[in-house]
Amino acid sequence: MDTQQLQTLKNRYDIIGNDQALNRALEIAVAVAPTDLTVLITGESGVGKENIPKIIHVSCFEDKSKNITGLLHSLKALKDNGINYQASLIGDGMDFVEMCKCSEQLKLNDRVRFTGVLEGQELFDEIASGDFFVLSSNYETASIVVIEALMCGLPVVSTKVGCVPDIINENNGIVVPVHDENALTEAMAQMCEKYKNYDAQSLRDAVIDNYSKRPKRNLWNSDCDWNKSSNCIRFSKW
Repeated sequence: MDTQQLQTLKNRYDIIGNDQALNRALEIAVAVAPTDLTVLITGESGVGKENIPKIIHVSCFEDKSKNITGLLHSLKALKDNGINYQASLIGDGMDFVEMCKCSEQLKLNDRVRFTGVLEGQELFDEIASGDFFVLSSNYETASIVVIEALMCGLPVVSTKVGCVPDIINENNGIVVPVHDENALTEAMAQMCEKYKNYDAQSLRDAVIDNYSKRPKRNLWNSDCDWNKSSNCIRFSKW
């Protein structure tokens, strides 16, 4: 949705403001209910719209290791349990087409979006637009993408792989056993309810304190171009 379309929508429903979270909520509302947004925006009794959490996943789309099939089945279980969400799956790889087909077979087209490969600022912006990050891998090495998600201010739900047990704790996310779709589903359901309890700046500060030799500073502002910043964590190939 471009800027003009977004403003037209705001004018139609007398919405004032240009906050990033507000704009994203409107874009999601259009995707969920393209024919009539009245109920989503005003509510049937005029009490306001439901907030829809956005889940982020980034990987190389190699299903044997990244377990995207398991993630999709857990997302299907969330939907079947009446939990509202949107999910953005970022990346490309050998199993990308199959994962898109799997999502379609599970009837997740209204919930899951496959972005393909994103790089640089576009990648950062997409991750930062989310509410929490999910790593569903069967095995990992360093799990750098988890640190990168935290640096974007997102709490993490992850399987117990690689360095995750040393990184994720009750202060920044939830760790679940590998090969346990029920546990992954339950953890994501919990995070859909509690992601607002995490403070994004505190998550970023903890990363800087634990993984950077540079002096602590506020790296987060709306004008920050992390491609050009010497303090930028470079997104790995997942």
